[in-house]
Amino acid sequence: MMTRVLPPLMLNSLPKAGTHLLSRLFEYLPLYTHSGVVLSNETAKGHEDDRSDIKLGVTSPKRINPSAFTEVMRELNYSQYHYGHLPYSKETDEILTQLGVKMVVLLRDPRAVVCSNVHFILKNKHHELHDTFTALPNFNAQLKTAIVGFDRTQNARKELLSINQCYASIAKWGTDANKKLIFFEDLIGARGDGDELSQRKTVSEILSYVGYPYTNDDLTKLCDQIFSESSPTFSRGRVEGWRMDFTPELEQYFNDNAGDSFKMHQQLRQKHTAD
Repeated sequence: MMTRVLPPLMLNSLPKAGTHLLSRLFEYLPLYTHSGVVLSNETAKGHEDDRSDIKLGVTSPKRINPSAFTEVMRELNYSQYHYGHLPYSKETDEILTQLGVKMVVLLRDPRAVVCSNVHFILKNKHHELHDTFTALPNFNAQLKTAIVGFDRTQNARKELLSINQCYASIAKWGTDANKKLIFFEDLIGARGDGDELSQRKTVSEILSYVGYPYTNDDLTKLCDQIFSESSPTFSRGRVEGWRMDFTPELEQYFNDNAGDSFKMHQQLRQKHTAD
């Protein structure tokens, strides 16, 4: 039986950008196994350090002690992957580089991210922000809140960063040539109103990035398998699904308050296409 040692890997995504979609791809790669670690702000519990530049979680990040973070990443063996939400910082990058950890970075149109996040919060009664969002007068107000975020208040047990802040914290990884930047819009495939050729190209690039052996038949099977509506975090899973929620007034509100995130998205998409 063929064996191959593959690099330790971090699957890093903007929340509601298709985290399950990306991790599902690796579930179908028998040479890789999930470490059991999902990086989020919960991972920092007991190891918080307000002086640290290393953060875990994106929408409500927590600073973690560098030594504790290093230990979490040292748990990652060859041919294993962590997944989750890891904002960029120079110190974080240096630790990953020292440990030889590769990274796949997943981004998505920030308008779709906002909509998906609101739907997820509303349908999950145990979500920390469920009561805060259901107390708002209507869906427009909920979307506006998700766009601009808020600080800690009596009605919210944690802060919610704006989509500008969230997108920027992950997008910075995408400018590093040593990381593999991909987009939900390319990975989702035809079943999510994407494009089959873009999906095949994206999956092929991911496999090549980590040195994973594959055939054309393998690629076809993987692309057929990764789309799934069974995830508890699944919303619509459609490239243009956000248009069902955005009125012209909401689109203008987004442009006025979160235009920077979409500009970053466009610039990274254009550079990715050119490369």
